[in-house]
Amino acid sequence: MGVVYDGAFHGVHRDALARLGLLVINKQHGSVKPRAYELLRPGRCRHDLWCDQGRIAERILLDDGTSVLAPVPVTRLEHREGRDKSRWYHLLRIPCRHGDHAHRVQVGITTAPDDRGVWDASTGKRRPSDIERGFHRAEYLQQIPEATLAHQLVYPHRSDAESVHNQLIRACGTTA
Repeated sequence: MGVVYDGAFHGVHRDALARLGLLVINKQHGSVKPRAYELLRPGRCRHDLWCDQGRIAERILLDDGTSVLAPVPVTRLEHREGRDKSRWYHLLRIPCRHGDHAHRVQVGITTAPDDRGVWDASTGKRRPSDIERGFHRAEYLQQIPEATLAHQLVYPHRSDAESVHNQLIRACGTTA
């Protein structure tokens, strides 16, 4: 089950629905600017990951000193249903000259300090939650990013869903 809605949804709305196990498809707000996510250092390489347009992108430095954000391919959207809440992940394939890297990133839900702790394998220490580090994951990382084929195929059905909603409101004699 899922929700297809216009740009009125913000991260706080997507967060609440994703925790219930629903897939949320809507447009990313223009006010959300790119933000650094994490620096990966697997082996001999280095990958500077950012949040951009509802997904993970790699910051690539160019010869002239500027940089571009290149979207990282999402190989799969993974849903894990728990007792209290659901979790959603993007399984990424990070292109690299030393061989591609697989990486999993949680999307759609902003983690809190009382959530299951995430441990850093390299240091053995608990990583701070999204709230502790001032990062609203549900605002920056969408389950189905806008610039993907899946979004482009499903989002046009939004008008059909809103039409049915309006018919229900008229039939019940209530206002929204």
